[in-house]
Amino acid sequence: MDYIQAIIRGDFETAAELSHSCIMCGLCAMRCPAEIQHFNVSIMVRRIYGRHMVPRSKYLQKRVKQIKEGKFDWMMDELIDLYHNNLDELKRRYENREWEPEPYENPNWYPKETKYLILDDED
Repeated sequence: MDYIQAIIRGDFETAAELSHSCIMCGLCAMRCPAEIQHFNVSIMVRRIYGRHMVPRSKYLQKRVKQIKEGKFDWMMDELIDLYHNNLDELKRRYENREWEPEPYENPNWYPKETKYLILDDED
């Protein structure tokens, strides 16, 4: 109910944060005397907050631009080719891929294989 109260106050940021752990089971809606469908309210507030209140990431905008410009097409073509012509190699690459560490473990980490990195041209 805390996030419902935050919505009533117009505090969508708090409501979105408080509703983050909602798993949409519907138990609260079955027990609510006001017949509120909390899971639908939770989805709504998160969507409103995410669409209209969270600042846009400049990095995300740059990445979307790069995708639209086709900078990643060669990588997808390579994977599709492996899927059709050399499935064993594709499986091998997947099984032997390098895992990115958590940011707190090594904030300056870069992968050993850098040919797939597309760094920002403007940075």
